[in-house]
Amino acid sequence: MSLTDGAQSQPRDGNFETSELRNLAPSPNTGDSDTVLEARNVGVQFGGLVALSDVSLVIPYGKLVGLMGPNGAGKTTLFNVLSGFIRPNSGSVSLLGRDVTSASPQIRARMGLTRTFQLPDLFKSLTVAEHLSLGYRLHHKPKRLWTDLVTPRAWGKPDKAEVEQVEKILSLLGLEEMANVLADGLPTGLTRLVQVGLGLAASPRVLLLDEPAAGLDTNETRELSVALSRAVEQEGTSMLVIEHDLDFLLGITGFVYVLDAGRLIASGSPSEVAQDRQVQSAYFGTNG
Repeated sequence: MSLTDGAQSQPRDGNFETSELRNLAPSPNTGDSDTVLEARNVGVQFGGLVALSDVSLVIPYGKLVGLMGPNGAGKTTLFNVLSGFIRPNSGSVSLLGRDVTSASPQIRARMGLTRTFQLPDLFKSLTVAEHLSLGYRLHHKPKRLWTDLVTPRAWGKPDKAEVEQVEKILSLLGLEEMANVLADGLPTGLTRLVQVGLGLAASPRVLLLDEPAAGLDTNETRELSVALSRAVEQEGTSMLVIEHDLDFLLGITGFVYVLDAGRLIASGSPSEVAQDRQVQSAYFGTNG
C-alpha cells in the first residue's frame, strides 16, 4: 500500500482535539496566517553525513508548490521530516500554526497532512472506486476499515458521505469510467492517479506527493498535471510536489524550491528558478 500516513480535514475524535491537538504548542514562528505547513532552519544528520542543512520553506493554503533537486539532494529526507518520520536535529516544523516538530506521523495525519510515496503499490483485488473508499475509511472510519479488511467478502456498503466523496474524486481525476476496474493491470498513469485519489479521499489540508510523474509518458504526464491543478483549484488542497521532470514541475507550480546536497540553493517562480545559474549547474553541469 502506497499511502501509509493520511489525513482528515478536521479532527473527528473529540479526545484527540482536547488531549493531543491542544497539547501542541503554538508555532514559535511568526509566519503568515495563510501558511498551512512550514519548515524553519531544518537540519538533519545521519552520523557524519549532513542530509539537510538550514532548510526553510513555506506552503500556503490552496497552493501547489514544487520541490526539485538532483538525486541525493535531500528531497525525500525533507518529506520525512515534514510528515514526522524523521525528527530533525535542528530547526522546527509547524502545521496549521502548531509546532509539530516532535509530533508523530499519526498526529500530523489527523491534523490534515497526507503523504504519498514513490512506488504506487495498489491492492490488485480492489477496484479504483474501492481504493478511494479505502482512503476515505482509513481516515474517517478506521474501525470499520479494519473490519472490512479482515473479514472475507465483508467490504461494507458505503454511507452517503463516502459515496459523495468517492464520486467527487472520480470526477476530479477523470476516473469515472474506471471506477469498477480492478487495480491489477492498470497502466502506470492511471495507477498514479489512483494514488493521488487515495490521498485526496481524506480531504487533507496539505498533500505531499513524491515523484507522481515518475514513469509516465507525455500524455499521462499531461493528464496528471491537469488533475493536480484541478484538485488545488476546486478543493483548495495545498500540495508540495517532488519531481525530477522539470517541465512537469515548472508547468504546474507557482513557486519552486530547489535543493542540492542538502541545502536550499534557489526558490522563486518557475521562470526565476529555471534561469538560476546554481540550478542550471546542479542539473546540467553548466553555469548558464
